Amino acid sequence: MKTRNEIYARTVILQCLTDRCCLDMDWEEDTLELEEREEQRQLIFNWLNNKGYVQYTTAQERELFCLPIGKKSFKKNELIEIDVQSKAMDVLLWVLCKTNDILPLEEVAISDNHSILNISKDHNFDKEVSKCELKPQSEIAIQADIAFLWNWRMNEIELRATKGANHNISELIIHEFGDRYKNALEHIEIYTSKNPRSSDDFVIFNLVVRELYKWQKDLLKYSTYWRYHAFRWILDDAEWDKI
Repeated sequence: MKTRNEIYARTVILQCLTDRCCLDMDWEEDTLELEEREEQRQLIFNWLNNKGYVQYTTAQERELFCLPIGKKSFKKNELIEIDVQSKAMDVLLWVLCKTNDILPLEEVAISDNHSILNISKDHNFDKEVSKCELKPQSEIAIQADIAFLWNWRMNEIELRATKGANHNISELIIHEFGDRYKNALEHIEIYTSKNPRSSDDFVIFNLVVRELYKWQKDLLKYSTYWRYHAFRWILDDAEWDKI
């Protein structure tokens, strides 16, 4: 399992990463002059370097933090796909006991956690880490199983449980993955159909998953992936970009 230092550093880096992505996302919108955004990019990188966080960044992250604003023409959605990693912050902050609950998956906006992480001039890594405690591994494991099931469901978006031994989604999951997920299933809202020809399903946005709008499916595929990624990273020895 990752240490408190590693988890806290990863949370700070993800917040700074979304800040960095937004600077290039604004490039064509002229909300800030190019020079101003480049100054902010330099401030972010210098802050990370001075506070000792660069050693915790991945090669891709370091490249982006070092890349001048407007220097690269990003592919469609490339920055969004990097930025959406920030959805993992909800998990990391909860594991560090910085928040009481993991935000609902329906939460659309990326959270601003500058204050809770004290991203400021007087920031001190050791001091900030000392304010954190790790959740018990047993609690983390349950939430990891919940995240696994949501990630699985969004990757099997067309799945419909069939009649027979596995006629509902819960029985299908137990059949496929084993009894360990019974506890996790108790924390997921499931619609039970009264129509014998229609299968049960996970519920979110007040809809069953298979009836979600495209934008909701797209959002949830990103969110569920990065939340599960965060739990796997926390509980494993692998690096963030090697999972």
